[in-house]
Amino acid sequence: MADFEFHINKQEWEALFDYLQANNYRIIPDMFYPTKQFNIITGWDDFTEHHERNATHFFIINDFFSLEPIVVSRNKYAEEPIYQVNQRKGGPYLDISYYRGFANNAIIPCISTDLSYYPRFIHFNNYHEFKASDELKDSYNKIVKFIKARCKVVRKNNKKYFIGYGALKELEHLL
Repeated sequence: MADFEFHINKQEWEALFDYLQANNYRIIPDMFYPTKQFNIITGWDDFTEHHERNATHFFIINDFFSLEPIVVSRNKYAEEPIYQVNQRKGGPYLDISYYRGFANNAIIPCISTDLSYYPRFIHFNNYHEFKASDELKDSYNKIVKFIKARCKVVRKNNKKYFIGYGALKELEHLL
């Protein structure tokens, strides 16, 4: 699984959001839905509201690499009907997790974000797997390049951390 972890502040996240919107990426919150229809984030205010109230994990789709519809199905463990996006079914898609906080003893005392994708997905109409497309990998690499261009590499405990320049300025006294 390709996975890129980075630390950016809210303003840098807004710049990332704007980049995704400008490049026709659509963002879907990973949350429970009252019907089989998922939400597509419509703007920065919509994103921050979903992030603060409903979700820290989101799916990123784009007609360039998404070959099949995202599958939403009923959660069989809930009493009342609620629905959610099936992981790895349909797509392919990118995953992004934007966490809300961090531990007091965190090595990097800043909220982290993970961008990733599965190496294989499952066809929406059967159980056969298919590989992540080259277009998905290319999009992932372009987003990572966008993020890295706005980050500094900080080494702590023999590990590299990508920290946004704005976040780094806020953390100067802690690092």
